[in-house]
Amino acid sequence: MLSRMDVEVQSAQVPPPARRRVFTFEPGGPTWWYVMRMGLVAVLGALVVAVPVQLLLQSDDPRAEMLESHFLVAAFAMIVVAPLLETLLMALFFGIATFFSKNLHRLALVSALCWGVLHVFNSPTNAIAVLWPFYIMSRVYLAWRRIGLWKAMGVTALVHALINALALVMAGLFAALGEAPPSDLTSPPTLQQYAPVDQSQHQYLP
Repeated sequence: MLSRMDVEVQSAQVPPPARRRVFTFEPGGPTWWYVMRMGLVAVLGALVVAVPVQLLLQSDDPRAEMLESHFLVAAFAMIVVAPLLETLLMALFFGIATFFSKNLHRLALVSALCWGVLHVFNSPTNAIAVLWPFYIMSRVYLAWRRIGLWKAMGVTALVHALINALALVMAGLFAALGEAPPSDLTSPPTLQQYAPVDQSQHQYLP
């Protein structure tokens, strides 16, 4: 028979149940569900920022013409080329940056700011809109990097491709509604001014 002291000692040795986090960047569950979750969080966050910024700045993106005239090429660049290339650049960045800091939040924040600066050449709205998606992708890469380099690059590229694919879908929806999308969400080429133009508005009276 266990004494009262033995029971108290055994109870003290049992760790309390861990709190279940509502949201975490740590790998877990099916990979496809992880990619979907991160992509949706990135896109929704970007929309919250992009809509008011676009209404305030009213900036045009010079790459919109490419999306209209060469849609298939632009879509391939957005969903395949850009995620692979930018994930490679991200891996090189973190390969150097992790020598100076191990703080994941700080590293991801610096990464997002760097990507924002690179995208400012597209448009001011684009530079601001990409901050949140690239923060998410940076945290995804850092979380999976502990498992392996190729897994980190693969999952991050999939999240990036999903974000761009959703951006294309939203561009199509805005075009169908006769309105231009509020802003591009990620990497080039982007989705600004994708709605069809009413040529009757550009006719001048003699």
